[in-house]
Amino acid sequence: MENPFDITVYDKDFGFVGYVVNPTYENFVPSWWNQGYGSFMLAADNPHTEALQSKGARCVVRYRGEHLMSGPIRSRRGDLVQNGTVTYQLLDDYRLLVNTLAFVRPDSPLGATSLASLGQAWMRDGSPVQDGGYAPGTITGQTGYFAWPDGSAFFGGVKITSAEQAVKWIIQKNLVERLGRPVTILPNQGRGGDPTAILPVVRMESLSEAIQPILNFSGLSVRMWQEPFGNTIFCDVVEPGVWAQTLTPESGIINSGTYAVGAPSSTRPIIGGPGETASRVFAGIEGQGLIGADEVDYNDVIETFNEAEGSFEFAWPTTTPAFADELKVPKYYPFRVGATEAARFAKFLKASIDKRYIGAVSTLEMKLSETDTFHYGGPDGIQLGDRISVKTSGETFSNQVTECQMTFTRDNGLVVEPLVGQREDDPDIALANALAAVAAAIRHTSTSK
Repeated sequence: MENPFDITVYDKDFGFVGYVVNPTYENFVPSWWNQGYGSFMLAADNPHTEALQSKGARCVVRYRGEHLMSGPIRSRRGDLVQNGTVTYQLLDDYRLLVNTLAFVRPDSPLGATSLASLGQAWMRDGSPVQDGGYAPGTITGQTGYFAWPDGSAFFGGVKITSAEQAVKWIIQKNLVERLGRPVTILPNQGRGGDPTAILPVVRMESLSEAIQPILNFSGLSVRMWQEPFGNTIFCDVVEPGVWAQTLTPESGIINSGTYAVGAPSSTRPIIGGPGETASRVFAGIEGQGLIGADEVDYNDVIETFNEAEGSFEFAWPTTTPAFADELKVPKYYPFRVGATEAARFAKFLKASIDKRYIGAVSTLEMKLSETDTFHYGGPDGIQLGDRISVKTSGETFSNQVTECQMTFTRDNGLVVEPLVGQREDDPDIALANALAAVAAAIRHTSTSK
């Protein structure tokens, strides 16, 4: 079978080198929300060996005439014997978001350069330094979290009104303006809905982590790619599609899979926020009777206690004489501050409540096989992010195409296996997810200080 992938080699400065020929093995795994990756095996004496082994070498991979992934060669493994082979591993350019931090203040040095310098902080009113009530060398009036544009004069009247704008704003400020990376962000088209109520609290996590709550809210994904013979990496958001055909087990397309239906796990999450004993903040869903569709449908109430997600930075009044410490009681905070600050506190608590609400769920996980009428990629094939529905046992279940496993060998030809949902039964994936969750928790603990 003829090699179905077109792999083009470039140097670290996007200079064209040539086309990969005669691979003995290729494996590419594009992903909807995670880091895509791939590998391919060549003879050690391949004409492009020297170029592929140069520092920063890049590849652009196309499939069915369309972009599949692009990125740098990150590692290689080869034989020591004569007539051996070398396997090259590449990571999709999405890695730029994984490897770039979301600074609190991208336009400012990491450390303060004087008593009047803010370093990695903002003034709460959005100004570089307040004209009144600001004492150099103190943190009075400062906040240690990324400031989203709120329409104020300091932001030139810019206000976040769409998920796409929010994602591109924080990427632009950190990846392009702060680091000067060769990335071109395509114009904002206002997609994904208004995220004002869910804009995340950001403090030195990776860009990929910082934007994920916005992607979850909007359903959008981010694509980073190099065009053939291009000298920049483009960045844009992608909207998910819908595969019109409802599949059935008899279609021959479903290779394997499972579905599951579960009753609610938590219809009333109670959140424990800042403070201790009598001063602690509690919030959540409360009241008599059945509240919400899940409680009505199941005639059930399930309360759970959870810690608030993340930490909250209080902005106690700075009146003169100084606001007494005994008045700084977290549960009374909304009554000590203005409406804007009280709303920020309420948003912090609501975010934790929403995240801990686990209502009735149905899940679908399956691996698909290509047929004469069904294939992945190209202008008429199924795409990453497409929502696919399956009808079985009289019910219809749906989920997204989250990744695709694509493997080509000379002996077995091409095997393409789109994945719908997550591979929860794969022990390697489960272990990786668990380790990633622990690592994220440690990072969040460190960056919240």
